[in-house]
Amino acid sequence: MADVTQKQKMAPFQGRVLNARPDTIDFRDKIYTATLFEVPTKIELADYKQVGVPVLDQGQEGACTGFGLATVIHYLLRTRKVIPCTDIVSSRMLYEMAKKYDEWEGEDYIGSSARGAMKGWHKHGVCLAEKWIYDSAKPDKNLTAERAENAAGYPIGSYYRVNHKDLVEMHTALAEVKILYATARVHDGWFHLTPNGEIPYNGQQIEGGHAFAIVAFRENILDAYLFKDINQVQSLADEWMQDYNYNRPHEALGGVTPAYFKRVKCGEVENATAFPTSPHL
Repeated sequence: MADVTQKQKMAPFQGRVLNARPDTIDFRDKIYTATLFEVPTKIELADYKQVGVPVLDQGQEGACTGFGLATVIHYLLRTRKVIPCTDIVSSRMLYEMAKKYDEWEGEDYIGSSARGAMKGWHKHGVCLAEKWIYDSAKPDKNLTAERAENAAGYPIGSYYRVNHKDLVEMHTALAEVKILYATARVHDGWFHLTPNGEIPYNGQQIEGGHAFAIVAFRENILDAYLFKDINQVQSLADEWMQDYNYNRPHEALGGVTPAYFKRVKCGEVENATAFPTSPHL
């Protein structure tokens, strides 16, 4: 049986509970690979706004995993080519199912993980907001038969893990789908944006995590790596090689890392008769 960690409750920071957990690696995930897809030099925020996705407010409850994923679903429903719709899905269901399937024991706590939210959507779908109303003052945690039946009409489709350290893949994935579900560490700079919308970071203490949707990027996004000297190039190349060989599962190798695959082939790993290849969560 896998070890389960008891999740600790966090005090609010700037009026928000920031305890979305960073996404963890799962070798059963399919990894997104950039294709020969034409990508623009920028994607305007105005393009996203034209779709009419509702702005959601989680209040002071640490339910960002549910609200962030609901925003992604609302965009996908409104932009699909076959029978687009403007239905509003239940952030409450996404959040409660996230707590049911995340990495922590029990469900009596605030906050969850993006992985838990994706698992919940994969297992159950998501019902309409009118079927499971979000009220932070009166949390409703029960997945009734009526809600489950309604949720079956809004299932998850194909999905991939995008390597957040690879700007080309992030760039291409956003150009293809126009929206990504993400988590990030949060610091004080998130509450003091610059006039051009940048989040200033000057070594501030990390206060927690937040789940959200990425919907646009600026024209200079690919200028993120302006190397100062050859030593910095070598350092980043070494970091990439470490991540590629030891952290990133490869579909061509049966869903495992190159380092693990080599160990199996060399007989260093006992009783390794099969590799995990399921794309499901």
